[in-house]
Amino acid sequence: MKADDRAFPFEVTTACRFWNNALKKTGLTERDPTTKRRLAHFHVLRKYFRPELGSVIQSDVVEALMGHEEGLTEVYRKYSEKDMLKMYGEGEHALLLFGEMSGDAQQLRQEVNQVYRENFEMRGVFDSLRSENNALKEQLKRLDEKFSGLEKLVKDLREAAN
Repeated sequence: MKADDRAFPFEVTTACRFWNNALKKTGLTERDPTTKRRLAHFHVLRKYFRPELGSVIQSDVVEALMGHEEGLTEVYRKYSEKDMLKMYGEGEHALLLFGEMSGDAQQLRQEVNQVYRENFEMRGVFDSLRSENNALKEQLKRLDEKFSGLEKLVKDLREAAN
């Protein structure tokens, strides 16, 4: 059997399956009503990875680890794959969801989580207001049609009276 030297020795499809199973188990399967895409889709892991790891190792190395290549040729020349893997290992603690954190980091994590919760709630309010706005537009359209019909009726009655 060939040795697997990948930093993450599994396929993307396997990671997606893990992610989707975790979402099902936690009940986080809500979808965007327009795109039908999950709100907590697999790509949000990248949104978490970059700032968390970037807070403890060089951001250009984080970008390279994420697979971003544009403008990073110097990083690839400067650091070997082994060097970048070592830096990842040094910063990996920042990615742990249940690892030890300093008091400041815990406070910041709580504040970020609060912002995410508020954002999620505001998205619900926004969606509700959008639906209400669309319903009101339809109602206004129907009233405009009725009003146009009444205007025509009044005009016809005036002409008939003359």
